[in-house]
Amino acid sequence: MYGLNVYVTELLKGKSVLEVATMDEEVTRLLNTRLGTYQDEYRGNVRRIITGTLNQCVRKGIIPRHTLGGIELGPRIVTVDSPPRHTRERASHAR
Repeated sequence: MYGLNVYVTELLKGKSVLEVATMDEEVTRLLNTRLGTYQDEYRGNVRRIITGTLNQCVRKGIIPRHTLGGIELGPRIVTVDSPPRHTRERASHAR
């Protein structure tokens, strides 16, 4: 099982669902900058988990709405220096 991503944890730790519901700029920056070198599938999964949780909160009446529905993934940042970070994370969790 994989641990929580440090960048995601850093952004969301201590935030209420109501606070996260309006953090579209911060979440966009997370997905396209902080996680920019990660595979599109991984970044898409992070986006789905965050927006899916918020969607469920809206359905249950916990929050009135959220502004994260239109977040688009930018192109993946590819560097020559290192493999994608999530590959290293998976390798460290496999030990």
